[in-house]
Amino acid sequence: MVAVGPLWGLWYLPFLSGLAIGTATAVRGLRARTAVLAGTAAALAGWGAPLGWRAASGEAVAGTARTVAALAGLPALASLVIAVTLLLGLLQALLGVWLGRTATAALRPAR
Repeated sequence: MVAVGPLWGLWYLPFLSGLAIGTATAVRGLRARTAVLAGTAAALAGWGAPLGWRAASGEAVAGTARTVAALAGLPALASLVIAVTLLLGLLQALLGVWLGRTATAALRPAR
């Protein structure tokens, strides 16, 4: 789900997948570590795969990243912009995991 989203311009899908992962792991009673690892894998693979695919198919991913870095006033390093992009996807997914687990725990009836 996360890997197809960037191709359609749906940049918020790491958050939604993290929310689903967090909710599912909380309902099943799995540990938070499992949810964090699954969210991390989904975000990094989901945003890393389309970037790799676009670079392999001949699109100017590195050139675009260097231009974005230069416009942001950063050193013109493609790897820096790509790392920040993956970090933003990771943060979205982890915030979704946190919200899903927290909301599920708050809505669960007291035992």
